[in-house]
Amino acid sequence: MAAGAVRVRGERRLAASRWVAEVTQRVLLHPLPARAGPFGVASLYLAADEEAAVGGDLYALTRSGHTTRVLIGDVQGKGLASLEIVGCVLNGFRWTARHDIPLLETAGEIEAAFRQEVREQSAGTGPRDGPADRFTAESFVTAVVVELADDGRMRLVNLGHPPPLLLHRGTVTALGPTVPAPPLGLGDLNADGPVVDTAAMPPGSTLLLYTDGVTEARDGAGAFYPLAERVRRWTEKEPEALLSTLHADLRRYSGARLEDDVAMVALRRPGVVGPGEH
Repeated sequence: MAAGAVRVRGERRLAASRWVAEVTQRVLLHPLPARAGPFGVASLYLAADEEAAVGGDLYALTRSGHTTRVLIGDVQGKGLASLEIVGCVLNGFRWTARHDIPLLETAGEIEAAFRQEVREQSAGTGPRDGPADRFTAESFVTAVVVELADDGRMRLVNLGHPPPLLLHRGTVTALGPTVPAPPLGLGDLNADGPVVDTAAMPPGSTLLLYTDGVTEARDGAGAFYPLAERVRRWTEKEPEALLSTLHADLRRYSGARLEDDVAMVALRRPGVVGPGEH
């Protein structure tokens, strides 16, 4: 009976911990809308730390006028220790959206907010009884910020993150940066700063953003998940169906065990466009 009571108390504590973690995750990662202007939207988050149900990957979406902005990022590390930095980056992104900060300056503002957070935590001015005390001045976040106009024009700033994939009619195009830039927190390694790249999103195409937990998932033989190759079969799927299919395929490939957090966001431009759009 004593052993049973101890076990029941442990199970209750674990259930409470998971509930708190899930609520925290929902607060930080606001559910993305099903639509943003003309674009269909879907998102997926999977934490490698299944006990915590949270991790260091992040995403956000804002809408202003005829423009949609999307952020996806990956904090160094995973689990509860990353929550402080996740919140900092998301708040910085949303602040720039509310104040209509230009895209390139958005990256600089998020970088500044991130550096300030790390400085405070490293100096001991932040809370020391939580997970943030594991961050140091060497912490960093890879990220991509994408600005989508309703007519399909696209602008991207990539800060050391895996390139988004443009899916269209059975083809997959990686939208890598023309000039590589370091992640957030390491911006002083690049004297020239990040650049804004441009691309076009044709009608009927899908933009897939993801973190390296997807491409670094391994099968039993140690081979990485071939995302671009696999997704070529599903370029015509709607965002929700695409991410659901990718999730199931990734689980099968990796034997249902993820070694890193996974985040994905898909945006699809409708195949029929209005007057004046391309």
